[in-house]
Amino acid sequence: MQKYFLLLTLLAILSFGVLGGINSPTHAQDDASYPCAATHYPAFGDCEAAPNNEVTVAYGVYNNRENDPVAVPAETVTATADAITASVGVSVRVVNDWAEVQSGADGLQIVNNVPVEGALYTIFLPVGWTSDGSYPVALSGNGAGTSNNQRFYMGQELDAPLIVARSTQNGSSGVILAMSNAGGTESQGIDDVTYHSVEAFFKWIEANAGGDPERLVTAGASRGGGSALMWAINPLGLDYTVRGVFADVPPTQYGTLTQRSPLTYPSLAAINILVLKDLLGWKYNTPKGPGQNPSEAMEYLIGEGEVDAANARSPYAMAEKLAGKDLMIAHGTHDAFFQFALFLEFDRRLNELGIEHGTIITVGNGHARSVYLWQAFEQYMDGLASGEDFALPTGRQFWIDTAPAGDEDILLADYLSNVGVDATLASELPFTVEIPYQSGAGLPIDVSACGAPGADFSVAWTLPSGGDPVPVIEGTFDEAECVSVQIPTPDEVGDYVWSFTYRGEEINPTNTAARDEHGCATIPAVTSVAEQQPFFTQTYAYDGSLAFGIDQYVAQASDCMVQ
Repeated sequence: MQKYFLLLTLLAILSFGVLGGINSPTHAQDDASYPCAATHYPAFGDCEAAPNNEVTVAYGVYNNRENDPVAVPAETVTATADAITASVGVSVRVVNDWAEVQSGADGLQIVNNVPVEGALYTIFLPVGWTSDGSYPVALSGNGAGTSNNQRFYMGQELDAPLIVARSTQNGSSGVILAMSNAGGTESQGIDDVTYHSVEAFFKWIEANAGGDPERLVTAGASRGGGSALMWAINPLGLDYTVRGVFADVPPTQYGTLTQRSPLTYPSLAAINILVLKDLLGWKYNTPKGPGQNPSEAMEYLIGEGEVDAANARSPYAMAEKLAGKDLMIAHGTHDAFFQFALFLEFDRRLNELGIEHGTIITVGNGHARSVYLWQAFEQYMDGLASGEDFALPTGRQFWIDTAPAGDEDILLADYLSNVGVDATLASELPFTVEIPYQSGAGLPIDVSACGAPGADFSVAWTLPSGGDPVPVIEGTFDEAECVSVQIPTPDEVGDYVWSFTYRGEEINPTNTAARDEHGCATIPAVTSVAEQQPFFTQTYAYDGSLAFGIDQYVAQASDCMVQ
């Protein structure tokens, strides 16, 4: 049970980050009038947690399409509303039925879990909202395994209501934001039922809430980032057009992900367990273990399990349909869901197609939000609301997370200037490596290195028995920017000590986002190999991380205070 609890805890944090916390000021809506958050099970507006195993999962058939598995009591709703009021100074009104929404209300309105043709939508309406108004609308899909109630109330992710509350403070009529459950707890958000639900939602929000069909935006992170891209691509050619797209840490090639090793990218194991409902879904050499082609999990998620066929249903294969849209994408260099090399490949594909877009790369970030992307998203929505277009940045923008546990991102150029490094280096792709933290003898692991074209590099390890370092990958980066291999873990158990060179210079092997008990970057890059495959929760390199990555700069970012 403890391992299962760890899995649920992990799945609860997959959607993009949290702003604000729970405070307890006086609130505008009386305690007695705050409802629990509707789950719509067993009846509309009810608050009993819905079961999440009521159907046998198959492509297009998912649990919790129009009910929520997380019950939220009135006191938690009250605390959430109070946190919003404390942050932005507006009153909050929470309802479970669209019929209870008030026109011209003097506060933010939250409508819980509105079912629209195969998905649930939690909707945030601005101060002074009227149904005959005209508002930009942004739709955000959840991270994998995360319901609307879990993301918003239990996870206290307050980004959406805070953005909506602030949107009227500059004199504009404001914006509407909505969270989608992406079609259920196992859905990837890109099955035909969910596509039709997205179309129905945009039609519904236009007819009932004054949503402007000319100012539709999709946004999200993780699964939500992938669905933001695919909902904008609109592969079924449904009757809506997305104007702006914001995709943070998105999956871009679904099929290829099924072949990546969860020993290097541990969080992939969590997805396998969630989708297959198999607690051995993390383990090689089991019937539903990782690395199979076709992938049963991907067959459930998107209707294609074979690698090439699944890739054909991915953002990379349909990228040309993003032409003409305002587009921003973002990724960290230490992501243990989605290989950095695949994101860079998608970025280059957009360039090859001549699709103008902004790309945010955050050194030292794992599977975590890009602070800059979401700042740009809010400015973009405010621009749409005020009639003044906000020009999104284009090209690559390099940032660095100077405190991985605290999400403190700054421009890489500013950081390099602060530490006395030539800031012109911030305009090129930094050297990064992805390696496993633990493995089992004979099991597949991925080793991936990326860097600037024309730069020589080497990634080597010293065996537990000693001797000279043995190269694992080496050479000179070309226009592909990355070199990746999948190799079997050697049979020799013990610690494999990594070493790295880039442009002929050694890279400090403690250049990871890992920190010791003093907050210092002193943990070296070492892969421990045992006889058996370690349980997937043991394969994270450090608390709060979602990858074991190396790069040129991140160790210098430590605010280390050795006592």
